[in-house]
Amino acid sequence: MQTDRVGGGWHVRATTFIGAHAGCAAEDLGWVDAMLRRHPYFHIDLGGRLAELGRQPRATRRLILDHPDRVLFGPDAFPATREAFEVYWRFLETEDECFRYAPGSPVPPYGRWDISAIGLPPQVLTQVYTTNADRLLHQ
Repeated sequence: MQTDRVGGGWHVRATTFIGAHAGCAAEDLGWVDAMLRRHPYFHIDLGGRLAELGRQPRATRRLILDHPDRVLFGPDAFPATREAFEVYWRFLETEDECFRYAPGSPVPPYGRWDISAIGLPPQVLTQVYTTNADRLLHQ
């Protein structure tokens, strides 16, 4: 059995890991990129981190374009509302600048700042929205 050291423990290389919330390090995309490069079985989702990712749109876009087969869509919104999905769609699909990441919230949950979108290409959007999850679920 081949193992590899990830974080503070040992893990079987064939095990797929999904680092929720942008690998739990949305404020350090360099570290997330290094993890994705070093560990081919490590994936991330985008849930619950628009406030952080949208403050660094160029780095976020670059990370996703460098690892398009390792990023999963997940809004981390409960209850899942159309309004919550629309913010993610706007973030991923447009190049809009300076918009609210928590519309309808009198005080944004993570801070009073706006985010900017990353405008991913259609083929990458398809991977992030569906293809990657489908592949992982049907291995």
